[in-house]
Parts: sequence; C-alpha cells; structure tokens
Amino acid sequence: MIIAGKTILITGASGGIGSCLLDQFISRKAKKIYAADLNKDSLEILKAQYGDIIAPIKLDVTNQNDVQSCRNICEDIDILINNAGVEYAKSFLSEGSIRASSIEMAVNYFGVHNLCFSFWDALKEKESPAIINILSIASFSLILKLGTYCASKAAAHFLTQGLRNEAITTNIKIFGVYPGYVDTNMTKNLDVVKATPQDIAANICNDVECDILDIFPDAMSKNLSKQIDYKSYVFS
Repeated sequence: MIIAGKTILITGASGGIGSCLLDQFISRKAKKIYAADLNKDSLEILKAQYGDIIAPIKLDVTNQNDVQSCRNICEDIDILINNAGVEYAKSFLSEGSIRASSIEMAVNYFGVHNLCFSFWDALKEKESPAIINILSIASFSLILKLGTYCASKAAAHFLTQGLRNEAITTNIKIFGVYPGYVDTNMTKNLDVVKATPQDIAANICNDVECDILDIFPDAMSKNLSKQIDYKSYVFS
C-alpha cells in the first residue's frame, strides 16, 4: 500500500504515537490528514505546525454523535487509523477495576468497532483503502497488572481478525499493529524498556507500505510474535 496521495483519518492524533504517525504521513506525501482527538486545542497546535494538510476533528470515540459527525465530514478518506486508547493499569480485582474496565472497553474496543462499522461502506468505494488498528501485545498476552486493559485489547484483536475475514470480498486491507512498551504518557509509570514512538511510527508505515498485515513494530513484540500463536481461528 502506498501512503503518498492518500487521505487519512487518525484518532488519538495528538498523543505520542499519533503525532509521530502524522510526521511519517507528511514525510511520505499523504494528501490530507484528518487529525481527530478529544482536545481540539492540541489539534489546532498540530495544524499550526503542519499547515493545511491537517484538518482537526473533535472526536470522542465513545460518543455516537461525534462518530456520526466525523463520518459525515471525513467520507473521502482512504485510510482509517484507530489509534485512540486508554489504559488504567488495573488488575481484575483491584480497587476501581470495574470502572476502568468499562472505560477501556468503551474506547479500546467499542470505539474502534463503531468507527470501522461507520466508515466501512465509504471505504469499500475507494481504490486502495485500509483500516489500521493500533493494538498491543496485550491483545494476546495477559499482563496481570494491566488485566482490564488486556481484555479490551484482546476484544479489539478479535475484531481486527474478524474484519479481515469479512473484507475478503472487498478491496479493504485490515492491518493490526501490536507494539510492546512504548515511551508515551500511557506508560510513564512503568519501569520497563520502551521503544520510542518515533521508531514505532516509522516501522508501522514501513510495514504498511510492504502490505504486512500483522505488524510488530519493535524488538519486544517481534520476539513475542515468534513464541506464541497470535492468530485467531475464524469460523463462519
């Protein structure tokens, strides 16, 4: 898949991976980027930095009105990137785990599902469309201290595998991205080795342009992918 000339919608655009992906898309000659996020002010900063190639979109992926408005505004996209995510670092029985789980599922699974569903028909009409879901090695590895987050990412992993199966009769490519620990605000309290968001974004784009559908953009995730069976069995 060629990024040059594409119109792209990315959620969570002002975050660590999101803003680095914007850099990559611009350097690879994307035509237009709808930068979506909760914080419209941070998006205006991106527009001031990059110019008219950026179209800021206020989007809460858990809000149906926001999603429908985004769908109406961004119907010309070639690539949908579901990058918005939250993580509360809760085990299943820790204090506040039920609230954390409900929010993580709302953003990390239902938000992704809603956007994929909402843009599906529009994407089918494009010549070379794609959906890129930014997931995690937590999609298929249970990290107990991040239990509720892992559950939401596992759900999004099954969604991605299912969409890929349903896309067989279309020209939509479905990419799943499974990074390990990345040095962003989400992991600032974790004392582990982390990849830089700049490297993650560059590796994602490299693999997308090579049509690698399951993307492991750092050393940790690449090593893990060789040790486990991460693909889902899909039954009709």
